[in-house]
Amino acid sequence: MKESKEKELLFLVIIFIIIFDVSFIFSNIRSTIFYSVLIGITIICLGAIFHIIVQERIKKEKEIETLLYYDKVTKLPNKNKFLNDIPKTIKNKEKYAVIVFDMRDFKELLDDIGLTEVNKFLKNIASIIKKETKSNELCSNISDDHFALLYEYKKESDLEDRIKSINKQIKEYDIKQKITLSFGIYPITDKRFSSTLMFNKASLARKEIVDKKNILFNFYKN
Repeated sequence: MKESKEKELLFLVIIFIIIFDVSFIFSNIRSTIFYSVLIGITIICLGAIFHIIVQERIKKEKEIETLLYYDKVTKLPNKNKFLNDIPKTIKNKEKYAVIVFDMRDFKELLDDIGLTEVNKFLKNIASIIKKETKSNELCSNISDDHFALLYEYKKESDLEDRIKSINKQIKEYDIKQKITLSFGIYPITDKRFSSTLMFNKASLARKEIVDKKNILFNFYKN
């Protein structure tokens, strides 16, 4: 609000100076020094206007990017950005896996504790996976309680250990309802596959265990 008022005031000052400058030009005053000063002030004002316009445009572009590529609740990258970023992330020689997970009883949880508390819980999950994700990996909030990860690994047991750690941390959140998660894992076998295909394979692996509450994760099998 304060920033908006300052911009309005700056615009008014600029308009006043320009009007005064134009009035001077068409007056009978012939002071070269005074005229030069006014020309300088005009240039500065026009520069200020241009700066404000550029800053506003950058701000608008960032707002649009946020809407297009980030979840509005958790602020994590959404599915669009996740899929877009996979090809450039897996370019190195390391092995990667796409992991997707969600809560089995999300609708019941929403009915039980309400949207406000659920959003706090989702933000907590986002904080956990963001902390667990390395600089050469990806994490994403696909939608509501659906999350996706792109993790590097050497052995499948590395992925299992990390999933168990994430699951443990999520369950430590102070919430009155029991939370059960299901993880689907697709170890990328061909980096030429599309990001969507990789994601779908991980999703399929997760769907196979949705009704098996005693199974935490499942690897995609051809």
